[in-house]
Amino acid sequence: MTKTRAFAKLTASLGLDSFEGYHFDKRKLIRDNYYMMLDKTAQMFEYSGLPPTLPKVALELLLQTEGSAVIWNVPSGYVPTGYGISFQYSSLVTKDFDAPDTLVTKEPRQLYAFSTNLAEAPDPYHEPYKVIITNPGFNPTISETLVLNQDCVLIRNDTYMRGLHYLHRKYAYLLAEAEVSLRSTLICLRDQLTFVAKTEPQRAAVAKYISDRENGVPGSILAPDLGTPLEAIQADGRTNSVELAVNGRQAIYAAWYNEIGLNPSFSLKREYTSAQEIDTNTDLLVPSIDDMFECRKLACESINAMFGTNISVRKSSAWAIKEEQINNALMEDSLVTKDLDSDKKEGEDDDFLQSDDSNSS
Repeated sequence: MTKTRAFAKLTASLGLDSFEGYHFDKRKLIRDNYYMMLDKTAQMFEYSGLPPTLPKVALELLLQTEGSAVIWNVPSGYVPTGYGISFQYSSLVTKDFDAPDTLVTKEPRQLYAFSTNLAEAPDPYHEPYKVIITNPGFNPTISETLVLNQDCVLIRNDTYMRGLHYLHRKYAYLLAEAEVSLRSTLICLRDQLTFVAKTEPQRAAVAKYISDRENGVPGSILAPDLGTPLEAIQADGRTNSVELAVNGRQAIYAAWYNEIGLNPSFSLKREYTSAQEIDTNTDLLVPSIDDMFECRKLACESINAMFGTNISVRKSSAWAIKEEQINNALMEDSLVTKDLDSDKKEGEDDDFLQSDDSNSS
């Protein structure tokens, strides 16, 4: 068996050879777009010192989809019913940032992350200070009311605990609409006609013709099936319809990436993009990701203080690169400003000396 046939057999057994109807299902497009971006934002932050019972995958999933999570040191009387797929990347050893090739053994702890269900018990700022947690993944089932900052620590994804679910859901829907529109536009380029069916046989014949055209099969309408003449109307033949659809899709992508702190490489402008415009765009990217990072950083400090851990967090992947670029740019701007101030001061001193010499003479 050749490698090509072996690969085809493998993909067929996994169901990867069936692509029929993929673009017809808008709900599937929305779901795929949602999880595509959730996969990316799952790499926003990198943790060090997480205990094996607190895998990053599970923690970030809770934070980004629900907006917050509660960390609690589960008493020994509660026994986990099992360990799922999130634990396959977890072990009793973790890598240290400063010594990536060195494995540092961490003391096993019963620290777990739970969904947040804030109780109606307001503090002086009208915020709940109690949380109710329930989890059937333990024996017996956990059902406890805890006091925040005393029994457990609340981690916010962002200041108002909105998470990224609402954001990903909105742009996943808009992107799916743009992709359906682009697909329809490309198909319509094959025929610049709109048919008006007056009878059911006509409608069925036209529907089969359109289906064949969508599948890339040359089609025709059988005359005897029509009975009465079929009316055809010339469709809108704008040549820039594909360009509009592509630009719309790119605009949604760009807005989505901007919301999560990244600047996409493409630009919808045909003109040159100035450095000032790039700096302005960068200023808009920073606040949201910095807010998320600050929330995680403060939570790690609280967890370390309460449970004696040594957990730290930092930006990761493309977000770490973006932060480094911004820091370098700020350093360069600071040096340029310092040089300009120095030149200005020297010029003022020279003017003062010339004025003093003139007065003396």
